Amino acid sequence: MSAISITDVHCHLTDTPSELNLVKESQIHKCIVMSTRPFDQSFVDQAASDFPDKIIPSFGIHPWFSYLLISDKEGIAVDISAEEQKMQHYQNILHPVPPIEFMEKLPEPIHMNVYLERLRHFLYKHPNALIGEIGLDKSFRIPSGPYNSRSSLPQGPLSPYYVNMEHQIEVFEQHMNLAAELQRPVSIHCVQTYDLLLTLLKARWEGHWVPSLRKQRENPLWMEAYQQGPLPFPLRICLHSYSGSPEQVEQFTDRKIPSRVYFSFSEGINSRSKGFTALLSVFQRTDC
Repeated sequence: MSAISITDVHCHLTDTPSELNLVKESQIHKCIVMSTRPFDQSFVDQAASDFPDKIIPSFGIHPWFSYLLISDKEGIAVDISAEEQKMQHYQNILHPVPPIEFMEKLPEPIHMNVYLERLRHFLYKHPNALIGEIGLDKSFRIPSGPYNSRSSLPQGPLSPYYVNMEHQIEVFEQHMNLAAELQRPVSIHCVQTYDLLLTLLKARWEGHWVPSLRKQRENPLWMEAYQQGPLPFPLRICLHSYSGSPEQVEQFTDRKIPSRVYFSFSEGINSRSKGFTALLSVFQRTDC
């Protein structure tokens, strides 16, 4: 039976290696396979190399794992031991500040510039790759471990410690900078932060709004002028398992927005929402 033209735009097949064996025989046309942490990006890379006709890779750091990156903005000295850098980092980005015993058990963090260099390598290797899964999550708390599981789901009970939003934003923006530079689509995870996400995206779109139809008619060459120079935003953005409001859908699909914003839904997350039916009705009366 031939493959049907359906693409799974967001999955984590590398969490369970045995599932990768099903990809070749699947009737799904394409699977976009997400990474979530520094160490699982090599799994996604390998899967895309093994199944190039089926798997489109996506590389990024999920906000649940943003704590694994050390930002230059933290001002951590480079001439101190790795253990001291680790402790300073977790004191900087976690709130409330955990006890030393908890931080000692957390994984060794990676410096942002080291991570971004490796990310760039994977993106160059796979010209069709997306950037994701990236984003912002206000509700997530650091799990108690273990931290070496292959699964992208949190392992162990959740602790009372959050990754501060300032750090999440820095990790998100670094990925968006690279997505804009290389013009790669992005897959965004967003929980309880849609207004903030829209604010961050608007800052990138500022000065690049699509002109009104009247102005487009007055200047038939508007697109040529519009596309001159590098753009500070990716042209395609997918909001994964969208959980915002119907009103926010209309904000993300305003006709003047220069990026094409897509919305995806998942049975495991969206079908449990009482407002899901009302949310879907928005798409029947808009052009999104």
